[in-house]
Amino acid sequence: MQKLYYVFLLPISFVSYADSTVYYDINGGLLTLPYVNTRQGAYSAELQLDQNPINTPLEYFKITKATPINSFLGNDQSPYFNVDTGSLTLPYINTKQGTYSAIMQIESSPAKRRVGATHLRVTHITPVIAATETKANNAPGCTIFPADNVWNTPVNTLRVHSRSNAWINAIGSTKNIWMDFGSGQWAGGTIGLPYNEVTGSSVVKSSINFTYHDESDMGPYPIPTNYKIEFGSDHHLLMIDKEACQLSELYNAQFNNVWTADAGAIWQLNSNALRPANWTSADAAGLPIFPGLVRYDEVAAGFIGHAIRFTVPSSSSSIWPARHRTAGTPGLLTDTPPLGARFRLKANYNISSFAPELQVILKAMQTYGIISGDNGSPWYITGTPDERWNNMLLHNLSILKGGDFEAVETSCLMVDPNSGQADLSKCS
Repeated sequence: MQKLYYVFLLPISFVSYADSTVYYDINGGLLTLPYVNTRQGAYSAELQLDQNPINTPLEYFKITKATPINSFLGNDQSPYFNVDTGSLTLPYINTKQGTYSAIMQIESSPAKRRVGATHLRVTHITPVIAATETKANNAPGCTIFPADNVWNTPVNTLRVHSRSNAWINAIGSTKNIWMDFGSGQWAGGTIGLPYNEVTGSSVVKSSINFTYHDESDMGPYPIPTNYKIEFGSDHHLLMIDKEACQLSELYNAQFNNVWTADAGAIWQLNSNALRPANWTSADAAGLPIFPGLVRYDEVAAGFIGHAIRFTVPSSSSSIWPARHRTAGTPGLLTDTPPLGARFRLKANYNISSFAPELQVILKAMQTYGIISGDNGSPWYITGTPDERWNNMLLHNLSILKGGDFEAVETSCLMVDPNSGQADLSKCS
């Protein structure tokens, strides 16, 4: 005898699959969701339940459709699937396409079973995270570096770096984390680091007079007429050419009849190529800035799938993927953190009491970590200005301190010292 239960809720946005191998195997504890990037929250699903009458613990659920409802989180702190409503809830978890191991608790009573009501409660779920590609806004074919780029690679399973405590103390273990972005203005300018989306063929490209011309890409640069530039002393100017899939960044950009800047760098976003060795960029680490920005649209969508840029008060040397240093000796690590160092929020830091929007940022810090890109104020997290940010809500993250983080060993990810490609399988 075989029981088949079908639950179908009208999808808000249809997710298609190349096949129907979207299933949960209770026996093996594997949830497989190929070809879809899922987010934490509630999901409508069309569900098929196969029950073996001989050995009742063997039950197989095949999900033939899974549709996100676009809510940030469920109300329950425990992830669960309710067969009756077809609702899959994964609160406090950023999930990805791929395979997931989980501990399942089957809740059912004989009375409920007679009417076909079986409830599955997931008491623990651990994603085996596959690399993903972060899309450029309004440019479906343009990703922010390939899926296997180091920016897009999770570091939650990497071992703690041997100098973690020293680096944390050097930055400030008791210093508070600061979200260096928000809405409105401060001291007459926007809060955060803006960027410009352009279509290269419709923008007049400008030549730049560089201070450090021997370490700069000469361009020309696609600067729009109504450009958005960082307020303050650094005057970073970032452009994404959606047509050429190209990122251009300038440091201390100024226009006075002609464009000048201290340094400039151009990246092809479909490539893992790094800057030439010892070359700076618009950032002291010789890294791009844009891939590490916290952007409102990502938080609103419920997921940040990349490392986040932050600043340290001083640095010594640099480590991959950074290409440039401001002090120290190449390859010689000290108790002062190098540029390019990756940190993560400790896995045991309880983020459940924070607002859902903040949990998206915190989960990214736990999964993808933060990367030191420049010298500046300690633990300043970089993001884009946006009038939709709630500054008071963002300020709640200032309860975090440096001691809540740990440095991770990323050298095992490196495939080639001149490439940003990362191979997580190489790390034990």
